[in-house]
Amino acid sequence: MHGDVLTLSMNQEAMTTFISDSSLQNVQIVGGPFSKDKTEAAFAECPERANSDTASKFRLRIAREEDLDTITRLVHGLADYVKEPDAIDMTAEDYLKNGFALDDPLWYCLLVDKGGNDGTVYTCGYAFVFVGYELGRGRFIYLEDLYLEVEHRGCGGGNMTMKTLAALCRAMQCSHLYWQALDWNNSGLTFYEKIGASIHAGEKTSRYAGEALKKFSLQGTDNSSF
Repeated sequence: MHGDVLTLSMNQEAMTTFISDSSLQNVQIVGGPFSKDKTEAAFAECPERANSDTASKFRLRIAREEDLDTITRLVHGLADYVKEPDAIDMTAEDYLKNGFALDDPLWYCLLVDKGGNDGTVYTCGYAFVFVGYELGRGRFIYLEDLYLEVEHRGCGGGNMTMKTLAALCRAMQCSHLYWQALDWNNSGLTFYEKIGASIHAGEKTSRYAGEALKKFSLQGTDNSSF
């Protein structure tokens, strides 16, 4: 159980306010059932709008199969940052199997590229998301990971990425964008509050993994514990 994890969210009103100063507010709203093609179209259009809306050296793009090694590198970079370097059990092969190899991928990834003065391009961050559904509110997007390497922070890349995700939620008619943050990540929490996110105070997040999950699954079925 991770008691130091906070849940955050942005609703439609907060997302609309957040992107109101950019062309992202004009992304076409797409309704109806979401096939893989429709979903990928939304994931492609929003980064394209963000890229054309700023003079920043950062550029966003949807990840492709050839980016698997880069995704794996960044995932491990995030694990090191949150002080859990041994917490990664997945490999590039797993990401391929659960993403690019499926007709209906379990996840999508936006990559953050930064151009150098010499014309080189380096991928310095990523946003790893999936689409979920709430019975009371309908479709939502869950941001599993947002990570920029430390030396590339403070230059607008994170803000650009979050605006793109907000626009993506609106384009896909999602009620909310959800994510989590560690309570010791003061710089991250300050940034999230600044862009209009709500912190779900008083909510505790429980996640079972590894041996804890195995132990829990082997417990008896005594209903008195519910």
